[in-house]
Formats: sequence, structure tokens, C-alpha cells
Amino acid sequence: MEQGVNLTLKNLSLKNGKAPAANADGGGIYCENAYLTMENVTVENCTAMRFGGGIYYRVSPGVQKKKGITLTGCTLKGNSAEVSGGGLCVSCEQNASISGSVMENCTVEENKVTGPVPPVYTSCGGGVYIGSYTETTFEIKNCSITENLCDHLNATGAGLAVHCNTSSPAVPAPTLILSGTNTIDDNKTIASLGKGRGIHLHNSMLILNNTSLNLCNPLSPLSSPGSAKQDIYLKGSKERILLRGNLTVTEVDGRTPYNEITLTPEIYTDGRTVLTGAVTAGSPQNYTKFLVPDDTSLQQWSIHPDGTLQSP
Repeated sequence: MEQGVNLTLKNLSLKNGKAPAANADGGGIYCENAYLTMENVTVENCTAMRFGGGIYYRVSPGVQKKKGITLTGCTLKGNSAEVSGGGLCVSCEQNASISGSVMENCTVEENKVTGPVPPVYTSCGGGVYIGSYTETTFEIKNCSITENLCDHLNATGAGLAVHCNTSSPAVPAPTLILSGTNTIDDNKTIASLGKGRGIHLHNSMLILNNTSLNLCNPLSPLSSPGSAKQDIYLKGSKERILLRGNLTVTEVDGRTPYNEITLTPEIYTDGRTVLTGAVTAGSPQNYTKFLVPDDTSLQQWSIHPDGTLQSP
């Protein structure tokens, strides 16, 4: 699809698509610089050798977009990519920007990234991958992201991965917004090297917008020893979680209740800010709904009411 084109897909199924070439992207759908709207569409069992097993959405260098991709009532299931975005990959290139992308009332399940051979890339986002060199916003509302897999030793973000592809402090961070009620459950990596079984953030921001989260993202039985649950992983030192309104955390499917979000920073530093915004809102207060384990020292860190890390 070309720049400026509007495409709307409704009430259909796309199955068994393939992008088999070595650098091919978008096994089910490839869309570049267009406005893509999907309603009640199923993308299933599609594969890509690089990015976006189910859907690959790209904004090319220099293109500025106020609206990108909108998915409503869609299902992305059983898709796979070698590098990033088993179900969906959104890529915003250098000097480009995109805002207004939304995924609402959707199901993203049983997708995976398998890892390239040889491993020239780090695989990311078994379910959804959002990668950007510049400011990008993507909202997920009332969605289920479950049973996605990073099937590679160094793969990260089994459920969701949000990465800024430059470490320049002058570049605005890409932002993932979670609103409504979202289930991010039973997403897995196969090794302890694979970080962020629920959400992996790299030089990016997560906004929890008055949301209710159902979270339980354990290690796979195939994994090396490590934390039993890892919902959000902060790669590096720039990542932040912005809280708006009240945060509700609930158990999933009646299993052993986890009423906290497990937050795992790569860098443990006393006084590092990890939460901003409505940190003390709610009852109990929002900051008390996070656990901060340290697998290396086997100690439990905590979060201060000002949103900063505190050592044991």
C-alpha cells in the first residue's frame, strides 16, 4: 500500500499467508505509510522471515502521520516472525512520527518470534512489537494478549515489546498506553536471558491510564532458574511508567492470585525514578501495587511513594 491510501478491512479472515524471502515482512498484511483500519478481522497462521508475522505496519523515513493503524475487534492468532512482532509489528523509521494508532477489543494469542539464524538481530515482541526512532504513540484498550512466546534464547517481550531504536536523550520516547481492562497473561520466554515476559520497555514510556490489568507472566517450564513472574522489564535507565488515575491489578482465571505487578529493572539504583504521575492515587495507593525482585541478589526492592526505587 502506498502513502496517503486509506484501506479498511471488515469481517474477513486472512489465513496461512507467507512472506518467505530472507528479508520479507508481513506474512498476512504489509502496509507502508497508509491509513489502515481493520474491524472484525482474523489474521491467523501467517509467517514472515523477518518482521510482522501477522501484520507489518511501517512508516518510512521522514513521513509524519497523525493516524496510523486502527484495529477493532480483531484476532491475531498463531502467527510467527523470526525477528520482531509475531502477531503485529509497527515500525517507525528515522525522522518519521506516528500518533493515534489504537488496538481495541482485540485478541492476540499464540503468536511467537523464533529468532533468526544466524542471530544477527535480537528477537522482540512475540505478540506485538512497536519500534521507533522518534515519538510514537500506540494505545491498547480492552484487549487480551495471551500465550505468546519468545522461542529464542535472547528474545525479549513475549507479550509486548516497545523499543526506541536510538539512545539519544534528545529523541522523544515511543509511548505505549494501556487503558480500559487488559489481560496480559501466560506469555513466555524460553530462557532467563529472555526478559520481559509480559512487557519489555527499551528507552520508552508506558502509560497506565486508569486501567485494570490482569497479569500473570511466568517462566516457561523450559527456562533456566529465575523469577517466577516477570510482567514488566525496564531495559536501560530511561524507561518510565506514567500512572493516570487508579490502577487495578487482578488475578487471572482463578489461579493463585497475584495482585501486584512484577517490575524488573535492568539497572537497580537507589533513587532511580520508575513511576511518575498519580503514584499515590488509589486505595491502596498505586505504588504499592508493584513488586521489584532482584534475581541476582535474591532480594526484594521496593518503590518509595515518590516513585523511586529503594534498596532492601
